[in-house]
Amino acid sequence: VRRNVELSDEVLDGPNSLVTTEAGNRVWAAQAVLSEILQHG
Repeated sequence: VRRNVELSDEVLDGPNSLVTTEAGNRVWAAQAVLSEILQHG
């Protein structure tokens, strides 16, 4: 997400925002997929 282009700071940093949580989860998922590919081809 590009701050103040796609979403305002208030939305991204608000108490109900899940953006950073989802971004963190995406990193773990990408690492798991890459690990699986490297281990098992």
